[in-house]
Amino acid sequence: MMKLLTPICAAFMLSGCIVHVGGSAAHADQHSEQQLVLDAAQLTTLDANLEAGSLTIIGSPTATEIKVNADIYTFENSEYILTLDSSGDTAKLVAKTASRSGNVWVVGGQSPRINLAITVPESLILDIEDESGDINIQRMKNQIKIEDGSGDITVNGAQHISISDGSGDIDINEGGNINIDDGSGDIEIYGVQTVNISDGSGGLFIKNAQGDINIVDDSGDLTVRDTRGEVTIEDGSGSLEIKNALGNITIDDDSGDLYIAHTSKNVDIEDHSGSISIEQVSGKVTIDDGAGDIYINGAGSLHIADAGPGDVSIDNIKGSVSGDLSR
Repeated sequence: MMKLLTPICAAFMLSGCIVHVGGSAAHADQHSEQQLVLDAAQLTTLDANLEAGSLTIIGSPTATEIKVNADIYTFENSEYILTLDSSGDTAKLVAKTASRSGNVWVVGGQSPRINLAITVPESLILDIEDESGDINIQRMKNQIKIEDGSGDITVNGAQHISISDGSGDIDINEGGNINIDDGSGDIEIYGVQTVNISDGSGGLFIKNAQGDINIVDDSGDLTVRDTRGEVTIEDGSGSLEIKNALGNITIDDDSGDLYIAHTSKNVDIEDHSGSISIEQVSGKVTIDDGAGDIYINGAGSLHIADAGPGDVSIDNIKGSVSGDLSR
């Protein structure tokens, strides 16, 4: 750590600044409250540019204005920016604070922040750029776009949701089409239409998706249940479970155990390592396996292109069985 901090501190010392890391030497302990209100009769979009602090947005079917309640935490005599105005059909919200107290820059600890609680018409489009802090969005009916550095994200109700997230958990309930580009953190999705996810690390849980699911996942356990569309997964590492899927399933898996059960159509698996367990698949099962045990109980038909090393157990195949069955 000292090797990392030394050049940073040296740079600040040259400019007459002192770096304080954590601890209690500097706290953003000056608190104030402010309310902003903007008529939303001619507005279609809320564009928010936020720095640090929590964000809560509640959609209302009866609201005719955007109402912002802000809790502001700053250093004594430090400046902040909090504005709400409009340009054309777009409302523009800016909330930013200074990250320094006099000549002391704070890394960690109680940094300056503006916590926002916002009520808006439920029909507004939301376009949010946020550096840090938790985001909670409830009861919106239109599109939501979020670019987030860090902090948990919760969305309950929206038409379509697009999220680019650095770190933090994501929880989505009841939405339209979902697009997520995530660095790290767990993701849970319930009751949406299509799902497209590019994920670095963290667990994934998806249930009751009505459309197709496409996932590229580097690491972390992945669970998909009760879906109607096709499921396509490219997985790096971590266990994978799919149950009660009505569409075709295609999996390219690097490592980790696979469990697939109670699916209505075809299952196509390319697996490099890890065990494969399949139960009650109505369609055709095709497996190209690098290494690991294979257990199959119930399938319409079965083709094993390459079994690799490991045990194979096959039962209750209604149609043809073909391929590499030597082990």
